[in-house]
Amino acid sequence: MRTSIDNAINEMETVFTQTDYTDPVTGYAKYINVMSFIDYMLSTEFTLNYDGYRLSTHLYKYSVTRAEKEGLDHRWQMTLWDFNIAYGNDKRLGLQTDIWQYDFNKRNLASDNAVPFWWEKLLADPAFMQAVRQRWAEYRAGAFSDTNIDSTIDALTGELTRCGA
Repeated sequence: MRTSIDNAINEMETVFTQTDYTDPVTGYAKYINVMSFIDYMLSTEFTLNYDGYRLSTHLYKYSVTRAEKEGLDHRWQMTLWDFNIAYGNDKRLGLQTDIWQYDFNKRNLASDNAVPFWWEKLLADPAFMQAVRQRWAEYRAGAFSDTNIDSTIDALTGELTRCGA
């Protein structure tokens, strides 16, 4: 089991080292669920999650056999988890909010917990970035709209006030 997982990770990462890693048929999209990576990225950046990309980051995939049997996606997918030092709850960032978490490696050259190289490769792909822009526009029209964010803050403020917090 461990060997097959290691092999699947190596296969996915190897494609990112190829010059044609953006090829729509043989490139990274064959190995990752692109939309799950986009959603993960937008959520990580929106919340300024200090652990994002590198520490509290989970990938999963189903075997091809199981995926085919159950109608699931067999490619690597990202999951959201662990936002305890997001939204400004990490003193290491101070009050700084004008940074990107995907740039962590540039700010922390000596870190043992670097953002994986394939995020930089994804961000260098114009098709990936166009998909990011489209997904962000969808979010801004819905859950991440100013109106929705303001009403969520107001509702939570009211709840906290009633609880005496």
